[in-house]
Amino acid sequence: MQIVRSALIAATCLTVLAACEATGPGGNFPKVLPQKQALEDIHDIYREEFAELFFSGEGEQPGCLSSLPVASQPKFSQTRSAIRAFRVQFGTKEAEAAHLTVLDAMMHLQVGNVGLAGLLKSDVETAKGNLVSQTGRFTRDFLFAEYFDPLLAGWGVVCDLTASPPKAVDDAAEELEAAASEIAEGLTASAEAGQLADPDADQGAIYLAATTAVFNAWAAKESGQRCIEQGDCGCDATVNSCPTPAVISNTCGAETDPLDRRECQQDLRRSYFNETIRPARYAQSRDLIGLFLDDSEKMLALCSESGAMARATGSSRLRYVSWYRFLSDRLPNSAAQEICTP
Repeated sequence: MQIVRSALIAATCLTVLAACEATGPGGNFPKVLPQKQALEDIHDIYREEFAELFFSGEGEQPGCLSSLPVASQPKFSQTRSAIRAFRVQFGTKEAEAAHLTVLDAMMHLQVGNVGLAGLLKSDVETAKGNLVSQTGRFTRDFLFAEYFDPLLAGWGVVCDLTASPPKAVDDAAEELEAAASEIAEGLTASAEAGQLADPDADQGAIYLAATTAVFNAWAAKESGQRCIEQGDCGCDATVNSCPTPAVISNTCGAETDPLDRRECQQDLRRSYFNETIRPARYAQSRDLIGLFLDDSEKMLALCSESGAMARATGSSRLRYVSWYRFLSDRLPNSAAQEICTP
């Protein structure tokens, strides 16, 4: 199995340092420091374990992995084993160790161990200063550290909402919207400034973009429920479709039966939610993910049936293409009409 082979490579690099020194004939090429080679091997193991895990799939109520039965919860066991070996061999002071500090925290966060991830918050902030690449572009570990606070806040809400039984979260929609917007605005600015690593080689940015989709899906659900059931739609009376008391009275006033009147009111609010609230949240994440997909991936997402899309998309990219499809399908005037028209 590839993960086992990668683990053996990492273990070998940590045990026999000479095997990690890459030199050309006669030693003319620069040597690869053993700790750098070990870090690359650990990242390879992590990517393989990440691709095999079932992370929050696209949907209106994406889950948190901590809600799975304990025996089914992923552990990143191969990656953690390689990190422990690295720290035994090289300690925690090397620049490469900063990458592993962030990776360790992110693995806790990705499997829903929000409390453990939170304990590493100050370590992640300290590590960030050592994560700027030689090119000056923002790579995955730097981005994870840069947006660790909104990631921590957003996943904390999602994991509470999907707990068994679910935990009530005051202002859940506002917290999720804030987390998603902080990530989206920052990534968009960095992309426009050319500060992000090549998305074909580094999937940090698109991972964060898909994470905003998780947060926005839940934000839409929570705000929609509040709008439809409680009438708190947070809309401006100048918006024609805003279900203000006056609009509701004019539309539903003829209903004499209390149940019919309530159903009429909720129908108005549901229409507003479907036309205004949800599209705003979904569009933000769809457009952000789209920054890091190429045209062929967008074509697959919008123009092919699900089975064909899955077969044509690599496992490491399928989650992102699927989210792009899900969000696009729920937006008015979908780009599919333009892209898929011969």
